[in-house]
Amino acid sequence: MAELRLGLVGAGDGAQTLADALGACEHVRATAVCDPNTSSAERLAAVLGIPALETPDELLARADVDAVVVAVPTFLTGMLAQAGARAGKHVLMLPPGATGPEEALHALKAAQAAGMHLCTLLAERYAAPWRVLREVVASGALGDVRSLHLGVTVARDAGWWLAGSGPEGWRGRRLQAGGGVLLGEALPLLDAAAWATGLVAERVSAEHGAAVPDVEVEDLGGMLIAYRGGALGTIHVAWAAPGGAGPMGEGGQRVLGTRGQAVVLRDGLWLFSADGWGDRVPPGQWTQVPTPQRAPAQALFLDAFAQALQAGQDPPVADEAGLEALKVIGAGYQSRRLGRAIRLDEVLQKVVMATWTTIG
Repeated sequence: MAELRLGLVGAGDGAQTLADALGACEHVRATAVCDPNTSSAERLAAVLGIPALETPDELLARADVDAVVVAVPTFLTGMLAQAGARAGKHVLMLPPGATGPEEALHALKAAQAAGMHLCTLLAERYAAPWRVLREVVASGALGDVRSLHLGVTVARDAGWWLAGSGPEGWRGRRLQAGGGVLLGEALPLLDAAAWATGLVAERVSAEHGAAVPDVEVEDLGGMLIAYRGGALGTIHVAWAAPGGAGPMGEGGQRVLGTRGQAVVLRDGLWLFSADGWGDRVPPGQWTQVPTPQRAPAQALFLDAFAQALQAGQDPPVADEAGLEALKVIGAGYQSRRLGRAIRLDEVLQKVVMATWTTIG
């Protein structure tokens, strides 16, 4: 495989964003796009110089498609991901990748049965600040990581709930969207933070609420996460934010350790370490650490995925990574519903028991 030939299932906002990253890829080339909205498919096809198709079946039947990116409304993702795997294609899904952990597990098992990789496109891991933070944590410059403080603030007006590809208003319907801002925004950040710090979630408590009329999902949410070893994490996400994050941005994602702390910004990293970090950060002094981004994070993810397949290796981001992050969010929804903390091993308990009952 000289390069990974990629088919795009869906031509909405997510696929349009991905098109920019594809232009920076060295080992991936788009070969076709499909969408029942033919005008959307044709616009994206013109940008990428590829054929525009109407149905996933047409795209999955093509011999010049090695893998597909599923970029469709959330409630269609699992079904189309399974169809792609059964057609002999590796599958990449834009976050969140499923309406919940149960659907994600079913899709993953279908891909495994077909001998295909099914991976959530967790590109935040390829953002330079998070990769530098991973080096910092591994070096011991922060000591033991004890706390994470994460957040996302995005402005969503009333029209956003009715816009986008798919049935009108699907984003506000729980059965179709799976959830609101927790599902829609928290997953990539939770994954990147866990990957960079090595923390493993054990229990989750959550609260959320909605202020938009006729919308069934939350536009404001927060979770408290207890990690293995005693570390704690908080994440606060909001779509109910007139003006968005503002010119000051999110204020950074903060990681606290026993010997220092780090603040991850969109375009850099601030670090304080009582012991310093090599010749880049002096002891006991806040220092801005340069984190140049050599290519868009999505492009780096796609190239790494392609190179692993070319070498006959498993992709660097495990197929199970998206499911693990979804389990944290699923635990948050269960916590809100039941009014108590939820252990991660409770999240898929009913699905696992049903599987064993069927086998027996």
